[in-house]
Amino acid sequence: MLDKEFGEISISIRSNMKRITARWRNDRLVVNMPPFVPLNSIASFINENRDTLRALRNKALEKARCSVSYELEQRIPCFKGEVHITSIEYKPNFTGYKRDKDGNMFIFISSRDDISTSTKQNAISSALKALMKRTAPHVLIPYAWEIAKEIGVSPKEIVIGRGAKKLGHCTSKGVIQLSFMLMFMPEELVRYIICHELAHLTVMNHSPQFHALCNTYCNGKEKALEQMLKGFRYPLLER
Repeated sequence: MLDKEFGEISISIRSNMKRITARWRNDRLVVNMPPFVPLNSIASFINENRDTLRALRNKALEKARCSVSYELEQRIPCFKGEVHITSIEYKPNFTGYKRDKDGNMFIFISSRDDISTSTKQNAISSALKALMKRTAPHVLIPYAWEIAKEIGVSPKEIVIGRGAKKLGHCTSKGVIQLSFMLMFMPEELVRYIICHELAHLTVMNHSPQFHALCNTYCNGKEKALEQMLKGFRYPLLER
C-alpha cells in the first residue's frame, strides 16, 4: 500500500490481534491488523491517526540519530581487545566474523554491499553479538578465575550463560554464570560484575552485609561502578 505522506506501507495480518496497530521499522510504517478487518479500513485508520503516526515517525528518526552506526575500517573496543570492521571480495549480502589464533577479531562484509543500509547495519550488530558469544569463554572465564584467586574465594565453576539481559548470576551450588555481553564492557565494569557475583558466594542476598563485602572486593568503588554501569551503552543496534 502506498500513502502520499508515509510512502510504502507494509501490511501484516495477525490472527491473534483484535484491532489495527502500527509502528515504524527501518524507516517504513508497518501496519498490523486482524484477519476479519477489511483492507480498505487501513486508509481510514491512517487518516484518523495521522498526527500520532507522524509523532511516532519523528520519535523513530530521533532514536535512529542517537543510535549506534557502523563504518568500514571502524574499530570497536571490547574487553581485552577490539573488533575491526573490514570488507572482503566476496558474494553480495555476506556478513561474517572471525577471531584468529592471536585473539584479533574481525567483522567482514562483502565489498559489493552498502554498509549504510539498515539491513547491513543490523547484520553487523548480529555478527558482533555472535563473535562475543564465541570469544567470551576464552577471555572472561580465565579473567574471572584470576579475580577469584586474588580475593580468596573458590566458586564451584565459572561458566558463560546463554542470556543477554542478566549480566551475572551466582547459583545456590556456587556456580558463577557470566553473560557474553560483558565482552562489550571496559575492564573496570567487567571486574565489578564478577566481584558482585563472587560476593554472593558468601552472602546470597543484597543486604548491607553483602554490599559491604562487594565494596571491599571493588576497592571501595561499588557505588561509583554501579552508576557507571547504569550509564553504559552497548555498541549494538539492539541489545
